[in-house]
Amino acid sequence: MYKVKLLDNLSEKGLATFDSAQYQLGTEIADPDILLVRSRKLQDYVFPEHVIAVGRAGIGTDNIPVERLTKQGIPVFFAPGANANAVKELVIAALLIGYRNLNQARYFLDNLALDKKDELNQEIETGKKQFVGHEIYGKTLGVIGLGNIGCKVANAALSLGMNVVAYDPFMTLTNALALMPGVKVIADLNQCLSSADIVTLHIPLRTDTTCLINEKNMGLMKKDALLMNFSREKIVSEEAIIEQLNNKLLMGYITDFPTVRLASHPGVLSFPHLGASTVEAEENSAMMVINNIRNFVEQGIIENSVNFPTTLLQPFKGKGQRILVVNQNKPGVIADMTQVLSKSGYNIEQMVNTSLDTIAVNLIDIAGEVKSAAELSAKFKTIDSIIRIRVFN
Repeated sequence: MYKVKLLDNLSEKGLATFDSAQYQLGTEIADPDILLVRSRKLQDYVFPEHVIAVGRAGIGTDNIPVERLTKQGIPVFFAPGANANAVKELVIAALLIGYRNLNQARYFLDNLALDKKDELNQEIETGKKQFVGHEIYGKTLGVIGLGNIGCKVANAALSLGMNVVAYDPFMTLTNALALMPGVKVIADLNQCLSSADIVTLHIPLRTDTTCLINEKNMGLMKKDALLMNFSREKIVSEEAIIEQLNNKLLMGYITDFPTVRLASHPGVLSFPHLGASTVEAEENSAMMVINNIRNFVEQGIIENSVNFPTTLLQPFKGKGQRILVVNQNKPGVIADMTQVLSKSGYNIEQMVNTSLDTIAVNLIDIAGEVKSAAELSAKFKTIDSIIRIRVFN
């Protein structure tokens, strides 16, 4: 029985994919094998030694100490693409709200004397002129980042009659093929910023993307351009945003990551991190990450992990047992492992070795059954580079 600790609320539909005969779920489990999280910050969390997997029901993992878990041999699973449509729809909605001044118009009506019909009609006719907006048709949208979300946003904007330019030096072939003809991919970030009427950001937060949009390149944007950030708060320099807005150099800033200063600024439209907040996205994210965790826990298969390599191995059709070994990605480890198995009297029927940065994963099917999992684990751990070993039942 595997124990699963829920650190945040997750979709019941997703949680229902756990087999109750194999998994015990709860929020107060003291000795979990699996941790599931959405937005809770785990930087100071003490991970018990018997934790074998962490799952984030979403795409961003900056709330999880991934590097520390990697050193402990614990894979972190996430759900890339599961919320892409939800974020795309919010971006398009925000684009229209911002370009038509709909948020300001709503506040204008909220402040009118709604119980006085005659005065209301007169004030509406007088006041609505201040909310004259723009049409997005024919305008140029600059998309920074062409992952799952960026591609969907670019295609949707093109379908709405916009011109679309996009920048992503790390675009995958899959995403390049997903783009509709007509999306112009350019190789220079500054060119993308300077040519767009509206700029939307869809990139992960890393050291090299922190404050990617800053005091230097924000000045390249068109006067009265609209900037939208549905990636992460720190992608954009807050000081630069406020300076541009105060100097009337931006039409506005729309973000899903409010701060005290930005949320109270009249030129900013903030949402309370609603990008993935749809029933469908929450279900998709939970189901994806749980299915991947089950595959790992039950078969050693690794897919959609941020820190471990994709590792696939079909079940051995004969009588045998599977072993998972996680080690530092160093030369000579495979030879040492196979020697341990050979001296222990086990024959390897099939095996796959994969690696990602500092981590290597070995999934091994041996003939027959392991006589003593504890004894075999002890032998493996005499190899300096071995981090973890699991023998599957």
